Amino acid sequence: MKRCPRCNGRYDEEISTCPSDGALLVDVVDPLVGRTLAGRYKLLKRIGVGGMGSVYRARHLLLRRDVAVKLLASELTRDPVMRQRFIREAQAANLLKHPNIVDVFDVAEEGVRVFLVMELLEGESLAARVQQGALPVREAIEMVAPVAAALERAHAREIVHRDIKPENVFVCVAPDGRREVKVVDFGIAHIKFEARLTGPNEALGTPEYLAPELARGEPCTPATDLYSLGVMLFELVTGALPFNGTVTQLVLQHRDVPPPRARSLNPAVPAELDALIDRLLSKTPGERAADAGALRYELLALLGDSSGTRPRPAVEPHDDGADERPTRPYPEDLPPSLATLREQRKTFEVALAAAWRDQAPPSLRGDFDALSAAIARLEAVEHERRVALNALVEHERRAQSRREHLLHARSAAEAEAERLDARARSLEEAARAALADEVRARNEVSLAWHDLGPPADNPAPPPTRRWSAW
Repeated sequence: MKRCPRCNGRYDEEISTCPSDGALLVDVVDPLVGRTLAGRYKLLKRIGVGGMGSVYRARHLLLRRDVAVKLLASELTRDPVMRQRFIREAQAANLLKHPNIVDVFDVAEEGVRVFLVMELLEGESLAARVQQGALPVREAIEMVAPVAAALERAHAREIVHRDIKPENVFVCVAPDGRREVKVVDFGIAHIKFEARLTGPNEALGTPEYLAPELARGEPCTPATDLYSLGVMLFELVTGALPFNGTVTQLVLQHRDVPPPRARSLNPAVPAELDALIDRLLSKTPGERAADAGALRYELLALLGDSSGTRPRPAVEPHDDGADERPTRPYPEDLPPSLATLREQRKTFEVALAAAWRDQAPPSLRGDFDALSAAIARLEAVEHERRVALNALVEHERRAQSRREHLLHARSAAEAEAERLDARARSLEEAARAALADEVRARNEVSLAWHDLGPPADNPAPPPTRRWSAW
């Protein structure tokens, strides 16, 4: 960040002269750069500023890797609601753990400040990309499909983002050269069963992407994110927003005014994509896509995905080993569960008894018994798997607790070492000052003795000595 010394304007580092008055820009000195937070995160450079605080590139001194540190603005730290929203971002990201969602490693405090430690993303936001104009249709879909995958995971964990927009989508390059899309900023996410952080009539989100139900004061649902995603997709393929105006005008337009068709602004938009965007921008939540997983499937189909099967939902087992199923079943590509096998076995047993009574052929009865034994073995293996997974999770939890304890102890030891080192330097300075005072006093006494002269009964005065520090 640079500043104009004349008009005090702020500009990016790439600009050297002020566009307004032509003055040479000077670097803005950030007092936090160079500081070490929590004894291990050294702030190297400020890389972004948002509504809730600033983001810094930082070095993890213990692991020796660069991370992103997001500090809550100092004026917001005393607001308990804003502070909790800031911490909720870490809680939401920690619940999700998805390749298309930014990873949050740590949340900590430094004095009155609270900060998050996240993975460092190298690239640019989707907002910076769309500022250059509309994206090609294929590229726009390739940007939105990973966001739908991230929302599929969030909605499965009953988390609604509530602020999907290009500024909160980051496009970066993975170490292997692949392009990655990451959803960031879960600061105002709605987590089911947790306390509300908004008033009864307070609508959170960005007005340009506000869902009609929020404009009407209704509760948010997963369909709320799908509407915002539809607005973003409209913007990517047309280079414009469906609605513009003041905040009040935007709220009323999202609530009451039918949106324009994307093809009316960009005839290159395929009819199928135009219809999908129009459904996503429906004023009625139930008329949008069935869920984020179904939307992702439609987007991949528009790309000509040749897999022939619906993509698997981005849902994995909970960390506690519980069996979590997606909100929509996908029987065409998922194997039958044990519960389904048990039901099928029971149905087959009833059919076998009805057809043969108790006189089924031995071979058929043997196959049925073999099936029953196989299901029993699968149930035993599944039970062992869950027990082992629970033990592994507990082991990881304890190991993480020990790691955190050791990191805390190391940070405390480093802080104590710094304090003792500073104390030692202070004592050395005091010792040098005392030695200088002693030398000065000895010289003054020697000179005074010489000026007074020897006593009457001692004709030979002592020799004059000059003291100096050793």
